[in-house]
Amino acid sequence: MDPALSLDSRVATLSLAGMALAWSVGLTILSIAATGAWEPRVWAVALLATATIVVARETAPLRAPFTAQAHLVVHVLACTAYLLYTNGSEGSAASRWLPWIPIALSLLIVAMCRYRPPREILGAGLLSTSAIALATMPLVAAPMPLHGAPGGALVLTAVLPVMTASVAAACYSRILVANSERWKAQAGYSSAALEPALLSDIERVMYRERVNALSGEAFPFLRRVLDADSISAADRDTARDIAARIRSAMVHEVDRTWLQAAVDSGPTGVHAPVVDDPDACAPMMSGTQRAALRTLISSLGASPRLDRFTISIRATDGTCRGEVWARFRAPYRPPRRRRNADLAVLRVAFSEVTVSTPADQLIVRFSFDHA
Repeated sequence: MDPALSLDSRVATLSLAGMALAWSVGLTILSIAATGAWEPRVWAVALLATATIVVARETAPLRAPFTAQAHLVVHVLACTAYLLYTNGSEGSAASRWLPWIPIALSLLIVAMCRYRPPREILGAGLLSTSAIALATMPLVAAPMPLHGAPGGALVLTAVLPVMTASVAAACYSRILVANSERWKAQAGYSSAALEPALLSDIERVMYRERVNALSGEAFPFLRRVLDADSISAADRDTARDIAARIRSAMVHEVDRTWLQAAVDSGPTGVHAPVVDDPDACAPMMSGTQRAALRTLISSLGASPRLDRFTISIRATDGTCRGEVWARFRAPYRPPRRRRNADLAVLRVAFSEVTVSTPADQLIVRFSFDHA
């Protein structure tokens, strides 16, 4: 899963991350006021705050997709924070016991459930559960358990929030993945059903284009030759020129890439970019990459203040590198937030996507391997 498909959950993700941070800070203040041991708890809340920032930052659409590395970092930071917390707890009957770090981690797990596959969510949750259980063992083995509670109860109260949140988040992610795969399968069936009609329309359009090309010069010339009694040298030269022009137009049509065709056949009212693809890299893109780039082109071209728009692609060392450059009429700054979805899809489809916004400009660089 990636943020491009989860833009509607951005508010929920930030809200859950904020709740986890507020919960951690509030319980830390109460814990320090009750026990007076502040240093390990401050470090613990600092690590958990870092994990919250990672969730809020890495789930942003401009940084899509949310990687497995970021997911693992959140769990490692939370488990380390819990280890510091347990080392700073006193094993006495007067000590308060509230596993606020596992509860905060459970909120973060729910916040991340739309961005990672179910197996990874469940696996990371089980590893964190094991780490939290091991970190709780020193409290269980203390001479006087907290509040006189049995050791098993301490372990259960620590691991149950993370375990239940991981199972629930994995189930929810599994439903999202299944719905997405079902939608893709239905879209594929629809495309297969429409393919014969689309091919027929393409053949009809090509036939009309060829007829139009011939009716401009070839048909009048042939009619004039048929009406004449003989063929002169000038007629031969004219026929040679007409054939060369028609052949050149047909070769240009064949050599034109899908990107140039998409630009030429764009809707009215949309600024068409200048395509610079001397190495013919555009045909090497996959279907997903073509759709992502076409979406960005349509979004930029529909901007009313667009002044100039270019797309350049080059092949270097087995990798195709492209750049989309757009300049807007000043004073103007491209609204990146409006293009969150387009840029997020582009980050999923291509590798090494970078976005920069100089004054009155938008520059998007991407790369992809030769197909």
